[in-house]
Amino acid sequence: MNSRRPFRSTAAALLVSGALIPVQAAAQSSPPVFADWTAVVEAAQGTKVYFNAWAGDAKINAYLEWVAAEVLDLAEIELIHVKVTDTAEVVARIDAEQGAGRTEGGSVDLIWINGENFAAMKARGQGVIINVTGLAAERTDAGYIAGSAGNAGLNAFTRTLGSRSLGDGIRVLAVSPGAVATERLVGLMRTRAEAEFGDPERWQGYLANLPLSRAAAVIEVADVVTFLASGRAAYMSGSVVTVDGGHGANMGSFT
Repeated sequence: MNSRRPFRSTAAALLVSGALIPVQAAAQSSPPVFADWTAVVEAAQGTKVYFNAWAGDAKINAYLEWVAAEVLDLAEIELIHVKVTDTAEVVARIDAEQGAGRTEGGSVDLIWINGENFAAMKARGQGVIINVTGLAAERTDAGYIAGSAGNAGLNAFTRTLGSRSLGDGIRVLAVSPGAVATERLVGLMRTRAEAEFGDPERWQGYLANLPLSRAAAVIEVADVVTFLASGRAAYMSGSVVTVDGGHGANMGSFT
């Protein structure tokens, strides 16, 4: 394993975090502290992550197969897709394990959230839903209309549902990153620099107008998600947290 390689997607990176902080413990324990992303990857190396997800969509199944290959290659983590027909049963199982005092080593590490999950969380009186959206919701891009609309819609979903959900013991939040230095982003920038300048090493020049002239590190996004899922954020709901160095708020005419 080369733990210094950046992840190609934020989803793969968050699965590494999931290997370290299981669902059972997320709501009541303090997140582990790591100095850098390399430490996170090394701590997760060799683990298994049981991802309970609805299996009724071929595209979702194919996506999870791709993510599984990513984390196995980059971090030697075995992602096991536990195919689910009724996600409410999975939430009930988590609730039963917590009720028995089992806060680690449970049968569920990650779970695909949908309407059935919310209903089950409401029935048991607790839960956390975190959506990962994107800066395109605020800084719209005519070349990315579908992404801008999708992110904006999910942010609105988070705010509206989360504005009342705490009364049912459920927190609904979103994390909205700007540019994130995944391997995919760096690869795209390198390809563009090679085509435009004949030198892929000039790719960082495309980030010159971002705060600190860089994209966010993957761990900077993962840390925010981990915090929001923990008990330390118990009074947060209906909020969209941006991780963009202030880029989305900077609407100057020449920036």
